[in-house]
Amino acid sequence: MDLAVATGIPLEALSDALAVVDEQGRIWPRNEKMRALLHSLENGSPRLADLPIGFDVLDRLAAGEVVEVEFGGELRELQCCHAADTRWLVARDHGGARAAAAQLAGARARMVGALAGTIVHDLANLLGAGIGLAELLRPLVREPADVKCLDDLARGARHGAVLGRAVARLLADAPRARTVIHPGILIDEVVLLLGKSAQRRGAALTACRERAPAAIRVASAIALQALLAGCQFCIDRGATAITIEADAVRQPIAGGRERSTVRIRVVGAPLGPDTVRDAVQLLAAQSGLFTAADRLGETGPGLLQAKAAMACAGGELLGSAMAAGILLDYVWPAVADPGG
Repeated sequence: MDLAVATGIPLEALSDALAVVDEQGRIWPRNEKMRALLHSLENGSPRLADLPIGFDVLDRLAAGEVVEVEFGGELRELQCCHAADTRWLVARDHGGARAAAAQLAGARARMVGALAGTIVHDLANLLGAGIGLAELLRPLVREPADVKCLDDLARGARHGAVLGRAVARLLADAPRARTVIHPGILIDEVVLLLGKSAQRRGAALTACRERAPAAIRVASAIALQALLAGCQFCIDRGATAITIEADAVRQPIAGGRERSTVRIRVVGAPLGPDTVRDAVQLLAAQSGLFTAADRLGETGPGLLQAKAAMACAGGELLGSAMAAGILLDYVWPAVADPGG
């Protein structure tokens, strides 16, 4: 399932301050950035109507326009947007520095996006030819084995197109600054964003924060996207218990030395042995990714997207089997925590 559909949040907004606005206009923060912004207001602003703006500006905000609001002496751009059945409040930075950074990032993204778009376009043409051939031959085939081959060809081509578009979106994403962050913040945001969706699907999503590992330096929005995709994979495959925890791990490197890393582990159960085997093989594969993802059917693109997002976020995603389930290990080099 697509993450924007599963969580009701547009993924391009994951790096901004986010909150849900209920039917009564109450504001419910969904990440640390929004909590900090609301805390900077004298009244804590539990409702849209309590924001320090006039009624005319409030009406524009409710209508979906971008408005400027002052938080703690700094201007922010606020916008209400609808995704699925949820109304989101998004707060973005404001100012010349952000505009200049966005201009530079946009130029780089356009260059990479043009290349990614060309690759995906060519790939889509090849896959389209395969689908067309399968549909052309289908009425002429009678043997069950041949019919299955044509069905597999068409299904694999369609999945390949989905995977191609997912990878292209990651490549075309504007470069995001990496910041030092505690892994517990990422875990909390996963639970906030995906917890209710998981519950509706019959899955319990819980976080264990008993350990306090070091911080990591990541592009937090992309890292969060990778974690959401991994958890969503477990939900889509029928897991009813999903646990997220973080710990510090020493990993061997060249010359017999070790390095400190931080691991966020997602445990999903129960899952069928075939699902676990195919997922572990996909995450370990260095080539033939489309073929490996196709074995997982409609859920393959999401797990492949998590693998690609982790590479973009400066980490690595590993998979391993456990009794009646799977372990998804998100691993980053540890850094000193400036807050600790």
